[in-house]
Amino acid sequence: RWVRRLVELVRREQIDVVHVHSPVAAAFARPALRLWARRTSKVYTEHNSADCYRLPTRWANWATYPFDDARFAVSAAARDSVPAPLRAHTEVLVHGVDVAGLASLRSHRPLARSELGVADDELPAVVTAVGGVPEMIDDGVDGILVPRRDPDRLALALLRVLDDADLRRRLGQGAAASAVAFDASAAVRRQDECYLELARRRRV
Repeated sequence: RWVRRLVELVRREQIDVVHVHSPVAAAFARPALRLWARRTSKVYTEHNSADCYRLPTRWANWATYPFDDARFAVSAAARDSVPAPLRAHTEVLVHGVDVAGLASLRSHRPLARSELGVADDELPAVVTAVGGVPEMIDDGVDGILVPRRDPDRLALALLRVLDDADLRRRLGQGAAASAVAFDASAAVRRQDECYLELARRRRV
């Protein structure tokens, strides 16, 4: 039912671009829009690596991949989990976070940090190396990466940063410096550019 309503909406409002973020929704929407709303461009974002999906979802998603007019992946890991012939035109675009918005919430941080016993510039990231996380963290520079499924290494890394104020400060400052690379506004601008270009092509 939702597919029919989507097509009706797109045709009634003369929508230029539909951006889908779910593999299941994409598998249904792509062929429907291709058949009944051909002037509408289709954009898809791959948010997870293929092993996060059930096999039928994977195959349905990949079978309709060629109907996309543009495609993003939130990490190289997500992109590379797709069969090689299908990933050629997939652009890695880190969606990031609202850096300015988070900065505006600093008034809430002192109490939490005092409870943790860390200063403002001493909040390092200790993370497991899964999915696209290794693309975000420069180990030893702006955080600490530990292998997946290794609780002993994770515990040791946490104890290490708890016991070393200089390390916490260095990693915290490194994280603050690299945060600009993950500002969501950059991803928004890139997607806007994509939408405008696709809409322009359709109207030519």
